Amino acid sequence: GLNGLLGNATKWVKESLSFDKHQTVSFFETTIRCLGGLMSVYDLTGNDIFLHKAKDLARRLSAVFNSGNGMPLSEVNLASGSAHAAQWTGGSVLLAEVGTIQLEFKSCADRSKDPSLGEKAVRVFEKLDPKRGGPALPLRGQFPIYIDTNHIRYRNNHITWGAMGDSFYEYLLKYYIYEGKQDDALRVMYIEASEGMLHHLYRKHSASGLYYIAEWRSGQLDDKMDELACFTGGMLALGVIHQVLDNDVMVQRHTAAAEQLGETCYQMFARVH
Repeated sequence: GLNGLLGNATKWVKESLSFDKHQTVSFFETTIRCLGGLMSVYDLTGNDIFLHKAKDLARRLSAVFNSGNGMPLSEVNLASGSAHAAQWTGGSVLLAEVGTIQLEFKSCADRSKDPSLGEKAVRVFEKLDPKRGGPALPLRGQFPIYIDTNHIRYRNNHITWGAMGDSFYEYLLKYYIYEGKQDDALRVMYIEASEGMLHHLYRKHSASGLYYIAEWRSGQLDDKMDELACFTGGMLALGVIHQVLDNDVMVQRHTAAAEQLGETCYQMFARVH
């Protein structure tokens, strides 16, 4: 059964898994899948081999923060530490890339008792927070998805809760919860983001009656919603459950939107299949 599969995987990780390779990888994808995967298995099993491998990988990935201003670059060579932005983004990094790494790095730092492994990843939230010196936002709490790493500014005003933006917003809430709800600046960032979305982007389709989260491009609404934005209903519900909101009016608004988005996302699949 699963115990046998775990045993085989553990043996392979111990004897064969090496990150000392001259191979350029996506910082974001390697963080959420490999580092996050190793940390999850460590938490489930307590086997130190997974933590040992995770620490090695975290140190290698951390080369992306040597950008001059602390914003992580998109790609890194795991052996040499050479890091750069992806060509297809024109030298920009993506909002989801830089804001969906904090749980993985901080959990590795906490389990390893080595704070240095998580500090740079966590600092990204502060660098983007307009209330703490980050660049101004075109809409309340809504972050454009293309970030110029040279000056920490936005390349354009494309805002989406779908691909390339999505999990940044999710991690604002989840990291706040992970840290024991002590960082009120993160709580405020989450409220600004969720409330701003509900005010500026949240719409009801006139024909179907379904609710959706529109995108924002160059000052205009784009009436489309990615399937990837379907995390939002669960995120809003999680915020209600953990009592992060300021008042009952917000609670009612977020609860209703969570249910409405859940129905929309169900219908995305039910009507196709």
